[in-house]
Amino acid sequence: MITFANSLQILNIFALSTVLLVIWSLPSAADLQATNSRVSQIEVRVTNHLSYNEGRTNALDARVTERLNKIDRRVQMLEVKAGR
Repeated sequence: MITFANSLQILNIFALSTVLLVIWSLPSAADLQATNSRVSQIEVRVTNHLSYNEGRTNALDARVTERLNKIDRRVQMLEVKAGR
């Protein structure tokens, strides 16, 4: 028969087991350091990739602007020739 004292002991054992399970499942300091190092590496790679993409975008923007200017000049030349 389960008495009040027995049920408290069972509850206590269950609570301690849960706490031990939680503590046991926590990552170690070495795991956290390895994860932190990996995150830092990924941050550097993402930053480098963003910088590269920004440079490419700026270069493409400059080329598009240059080509638009050439087209504008050609259109103006054609308009001048058509006006004669």
